Amino acid sequence: MLTPTPRYSFNVVNAAAVALLGLLALSPSLSCHPRVAEAGEEHDSEPPLTTPQAAPVQSAVFKVSWLSGVDGHQLAPELGKHHATSAGAQGSSGEPPRGLDALRATPVFDFIHARREANGEIVAVLRPGGQLVHSADGAQWSVLQPDAGVESVAITPSTWWGLSEIDANGVAQRLARSFDGGKTWEMRNTGEYLEPEPVLLRAQGDGLALASGTLMLSTQDPNGRWLWSNPRVEGRITMLEPVENAGQRHWWVGTERGELRELVEGNWQAHSLPDLGTARVSGLALAKDRLFVATDRGLYVRHGNTDSAWQRVDLGPRPFEAVAVSSSGFGVAAGRAAQLAVTHDFGQTWILQDEVWRELMTGERKPSHASLERNVRFAVAEANSVLLFGDELLLARLSALD
Repeated sequence: MLTPTPRYSFNVVNAAAVALLGLLALSPSLSCHPRVAEAGEEHDSEPPLTTPQAAPVQSAVFKVSWLSGVDGHQLAPELGKHHATSAGAQGSSGEPPRGLDALRATPVFDFIHARREANGEIVAVLRPGGQLVHSADGAQWSVLQPDAGVESVAITPSTWWGLSEIDANGVAQRLARSFDGGKTWEMRNTGEYLEPEPVLLRAQGDGLALASGTLMLSTQDPNGRWLWSNPRVEGRITMLEPVENAGQRHWWVGTERGELRELVEGNWQAHSLPDLGTARVSGLALAKDRLFVATDRGLYVRHGNTDSAWQRVDLGPRPFEAVAVSSSGFGVAAGRAAQLAVTHDFGQTWILQDEVWRELMTGERKPSHASLERNVRFAVAEANSVLLFGDELLLARLSALD
């Protein structure tokens, strides 16, 4: 049964926490205010990410209003004893999400798409069931079972668009549209041969763009002509994002081979991420004058809307899948193997919280490999919080401590 469970906020209130702060002050590797690594700087090798330490050394610097999963994989029925006794845990009054009862007694679903559209609507797609989950405010949710399966959703001012595998006759059409908020879909044809099958679809104003293999196909009129654009990458595109900054709208793509490109006035510009190699690029977020990119080997940042160099945030080469920063400055970078870091100042400093997140998510001091397979895949910013979506119906709202 999908039963969102209230979570906890934390405050350091006792001698154990004081001792912990002293340890942090003496050890740069445990600092709660990690600096940003200079481009090209060498990093010590990381310990295995799926082997938690025997005793957590982190004090939580965020709260979880609710955290939920599927029946049989319920997440963290109560906070672990260590945090409850030595971190002074206090209850949270966060209201759980409403409208998700329709997902009870279902197979184990994973979120394969989740994002906030320009109209403010949050839309997520589940597999293997094919349900669409959407909300206008992150509190009241609706669950739809559309008449055609879609893999990714984008919303223009008048229409919902989706990527679909086949139509009712089994013909690969790839693109679909809906005029009733995702309930029913009709297949559309771009007029182009799409191979391999596109999995990313994004809207920018009235226009759309999709990624197919190493190419981008876009249009300003989804019912009209589509145009190919070649970012000249070798790897399959795994990230496609429109970014509007300082009145300028640019498309960004990242690939499974560590390539990052920006479309500026019709020309693709290459960006180099130091020490990334051929690791996958998966997420992007704008926070005031900082642009963040989540990759399989860490979180990267560029300052200002200029050609300034990219730097890796000194959290180590951790497998981050998603990053999002709210308008209040609270942000989250999260990913596989229970990796999680938070910021309270629009990304100026980041605090690693993987040990806290592991225990919250699994209820275990020493999580098993299986319990760490609930990976976070997507992060969606709200006004004062961040929503996380992941495997096995992982859905959580994180925010700063009061």
